[in-house]
Amino acid sequence: MKINKIKGIALTAATVLFLVGCATNNSTKTKTEDPKTEQNKSIAEVGKYSNVKNSTFLIKDGKVVENKDTSDNTNIIDWYIDPYCPSCTKLETIMSPKLEELSSKMTIRYHTMNFLSPQSVDDYSTRASAFLLASAEKAPEVTLEFIKKLMNDDFRPHIAKAGEDKSVSRKSDEQIKELFLSVKGTETQWNEMISIKDDLMEMVRKSTAEAFNSKELVDKTVNGRLSVPLVIIGKSEKAIDFTEATDAESHFMDSVDKYLEKVKKETEKKDESAPSSNDEKKDESKKEETKSDKSSS
Repeated sequence: MKINKIKGIALTAATVLFLVGCATNNSTKTKTEDPKTEQNKSIAEVGKYSNVKNSTFLIKDGKVVENKDTSDNTNIIDWYIDPYCPSCTKLETIMSPKLEELSSKMTIRYHTMNFLSPQSVDDYSTRASAFLLASAEKAPEVTLEFIKKLMNDDFRPHIAKAGEDKSVSRKSDEQIKELFLSVKGTETQWNEMISIKDDLMEMVRKSTAEAFNSKELVDKTVNGRLSVPLVIIGKSEKAIDFTEATDAESHFMDSVDKYLEKVKKETEKKDESAPSSNDEKKDESKKEETKSDKSSS
């Protein structure tokens, strides 16, 4: 049996303090402000992104698509990731061969977060998240492959083990660039990504603070505690629970199929209960006959 267990990385006290402090320092939340309103206003004023919104981008049929209004999230998979989170990269590595198939069933909305930035070296969590967003905006045709490479156990920086070079705890912009070029991104695209990197890093910080302070999001978690990776299928009341799954890939795909089957049945039931066009015509005809009778009398 293939054992591919995923254990969510809960946000530690240190992370909580950092996020609250970062949000306050960047004026994303005060007692009198709505963080979502302030954030949307700030990003809307930038007005230069079509594929990126509030630290998210959309993947449909294996490709980045324009980030239009998706308030009706019936057919959306909300997938919260942090590039420094080992469980996030593990899940992404496991699901990598299935991303095209998965995004043909439902649109994937990636939420790039920096929950673990205090634990990463050189703010890797924020930088890597920003580069994923920048790729979606400036190099959409290679973004899926870039995700697979960057959100991978082999690339993620980690604390050096005995005998390992200490450099494994760091990943520079230059190393991320090499990764981007390896998936057929171009120098021109990379330079364009660099030009918006700082702006997108700020977007990541603001959106992470908002997610952290969202009671609605916490209510979606399995145990009432925000952790990553976090995957919410459509309008499901709860996120996918990977804690007991021995095969994360099958559990993920089965959860999506069950959700879609449920939506299909609900739609069919709704259609059956709705009056048919013939019934509506008959009702209209009866109304006209009644009016005619009254006129005659």
